[in-house]
Amino acid sequence: MKLVRGFVRFLLLLAIILGFIVGGVYSYNVQPYKGYVDKIFHKIGVGQISGIIGNYKLGLVELNGNYYADSYGRPIVLINNSDAVDPAYSDLLNFLLKDDTDSFPNQPEVANHPRPTYSGSIQNSVDIKEIQKDIENLSPYPAVPRLAADFAERLHNNSEMAGIRCGFVLVQLQGFLGEYPIDVYNTSDKGLVYIDDIGSLANSGITNSDKLVDVQAGQPYIPQSLFPGDNLYSWTTQGVVDSINIIWDGTW
Repeated sequence: MKLVRGFVRFLLLLAIILGFIVGGVYSYNVQPYKGYVDKIFHKIGVGQISGIIGNYKLGLVELNGNYYADSYGRPIVLINNSDAVDPAYSDLLNFLLKDDTDSFPNQPEVANHPRPTYSGSIQNSVDIKEIQKDIENLSPYPAVPRLAADFAERLHNNSEMAGIRCGFVLVQLQGFLGEYPIDVYNTSDKGLVYIDDIGSLANSGITNSDKLVDVQAGQPYIPQSLFPGDNLYSWTTQGVVDSINIIWDGTW
């Protein structure tokens, strides 16, 4: 009888010990592993929208909690080349002379077109495969600029893919709702150089719309043609500059 009671006590003790062991394994192994698995799946999910493509890191244009979109209703995507460098002013001019971003017509009428809507994170609305294909082929993104945001986005990305470091600028003009996007370069010999690359209106007769702007708060925003050719192109003031926000890489 004592032998039976002793055996029962042994089984109870063994059950308690096993209970502690199992409980310990669940608490210290299974739960952290579950968390680790969650991180793995999270990383896989983010990997698809990680914004890192080879030597390029994608950025989004965000200011005061607002993300900016292009004329197609897509988030503006800055393609940043880790190998890009600040250019000399002469090298910048050579690049701008060859770049065709400004050759596309400005299409203000598309500002009233309906925009697509997206659900989930803003990164999920970015077509990574399209951008990766453009990077691999060194193709411009966006392909066809239509409004100021598109032109600034495309010139930025063309510059970076050409190895030239470029910043995306949001200029707030007094009396205007919203910001006006342009580009900036930190040249090695002339410092910051602001470029307004928006195209001219269709049938304007202007063949080159690369414009230099001296952007200073409190001063009028007056573009000046970089390559006027035979005709001295003149541009009217867009208003007085209220504030300047430079985005070199963008958030993601």
